[in-house]
Amino acid sequence: RVFRALTHFDRFSQSLDRMALPALSQELFFKSLEMLLSGDAKKSLNVDFKGGQCLYLRPIICNATNKLGPVMSEEFHFALFTAPLLINPYGEVKLMIETEKSRAAKGGVATAKTAGNYAAGAKVVIDAQKKGYKHVAFTDASSHLYFEECGSTNLYFIWNGKIVTPSLDEGTILNGVTRRTILEVVAPDLGLQVEERKVFVQEVRHAILDKDITEVFVSGTACTNTPVVGISYKGLEYDLPPYHNDSITFQIHRAMNAIYVGETHIGLTAGHVY
Repeated sequence: RVFRALTHFDRFSQSLDRMALPALSQELFFKSLEMLLSGDAKKSLNVDFKGGQCLYLRPIICNATNKLGPVMSEEFHFALFTAPLLINPYGEVKLMIETEKSRAAKGGVATAKTAGNYAAGAKVVIDAQKKGYKHVAFTDASSHLYFEECGSTNLYFIWNGKIVTPSLDEGTILNGVTRRTILEVVAPDLGLQVEERKVFVQEVRHAILDKDITEVFVSGTACTNTPVVGISYKGLEYDLPPYHNDSITFQIHRAMNAIYVGETHIGLTAGHVY
């Protein structure tokens, strides 16, 4: 069982187009998955499914041309990278809001899944981790007034019972498949309203202090969704209330895991292909 394989193929294809890379046929993509996940190949993956692990899959296309210079490659390698991951990696994450360096800009390649997007924020993340923060909440490149991504994850606020998340309108945020599933499938099933818009740093600061924001979490393919316990802005610390079993963040996490392991089929009737 592969989580939304067709949706991931579509996103992979969009990334290839934005990076001027050759299209990969759907037939080859799914044949590769079949070869990897069946028979003797599957036995060699050493994934402890009963122990709570899942298999992380990442399709990769990279240059295979023996040329040097700022020119487009003519030959490419396609591979499926795999790694075992814990399916339930709860942890306490503290975010540092970055207001000087940026991860992406309008007109760039932020909507593509490409290594350069991570390279742009690498030093910022390393410096933040040295200060005790696991992730960095990046702001927009022009004004640094509103939130975008957290490097490799999307960002969400539980705000007066609603899910509020930065919109994709500026073209600087990756439309993650986990993000789409949370907003389009899980949230409606849990009866949660979703608001996608510009989310300004100053309004979030005040909303945390006023207890209007009660939870913050990040989501991605590897981490599913992880709670944020505190946010730092220019040396000021803003702590979130304690999380508990009924917290919306954990409800979403359990719903996502149920989809992963096939315990539920919510969203299928709405046309969401898994």
